[in-house]
Amino acid sequence: MLAKSIITYYKENNRILLLTESITAGGIAQRLAEVPGASEVLWGSLVLYQAAAKSQILQINNALLSPDRIASQETVIAMAQATIHLYHKNQEEKQKNYSSLSISGFADGSQAGVVSCALITENNIHAVTWNLSGTRNEIQQTSIHLALELLALPLQ
Repeated sequence: MLAKSIITYYKENNRILLLTESITAGGIAQRLAEVPGASEVLWGSLVLYQAAAKSQILQINNALLSPDRIASQETVIAMAQATIHLYHKNQEEKQKNYSSLSISGFADGSQAGVVSCALITENNIHAVTWNLSGTRNEIQQTSIHLALELLALPLQ
């Protein structure tokens, strides 16, 4: 089980996991939280669907939230960075070993299947865009699986 391997790795390496989800609607956090001990590494998951929520909560530049950029790598990197800022802002003792993953995309409409995901660690930024196909649910489920694979990269 991929989620179990991720949780085990993060626990063994004293890492904190921060998530910001849009298209997946909390599905990544849900999969990880199925694993006993997930609370030791999963700080939380923000589920932000509307551009206004991303702007107000994460303070993302409105230019990044336009319909043609909301699912871009630039936007998900900004979302992941903003989540790191929120984490550090609210911690008395800052955990230096963190991974912040964010995901945004379209599950329907003319851009259905365009999904971007970013994973930021203390010394690396990895971003990817996928062009998926299928129903709304299939795109969401595939996005969850691909995001978990991105979280599992350090395991390889």
